[in-house]
Amino acid sequence: MRTLVTALALVLLFAGCAPQIKGNPNRGERLHAGCVGCHGTERYDPEVRRVKSYGELVAAVHRWNDMMNPVFDAQEVADLIVFLNETYYRFE
Repeated sequence: MRTLVTALALVLLFAGCAPQIKGNPNRGERLHAGCVGCHGTERYDPEVRRVKSYGELVAAVHRWNDMMNPVFDAQEVADLIVFLNETYYRFE
């Protein structure tokens, strides 16, 4: 148990040290146009959405990105997350 707590503390400590990529919502909007080829925006409606937090939004974008061909690079993922959050989710 102590090892698990130590490992978790190290992950949290160094998570803040990684360089953060700033997203651009305008580029994210253009990328999102490809997403709505498979689904509409109804999945973002607060009453039916599965994503309930910013962390879940980030995880969902990464999960769906794995299915893209070609996949989005890190900057494109950041752009898409910022666009989705500013336009539909508005998480803190």
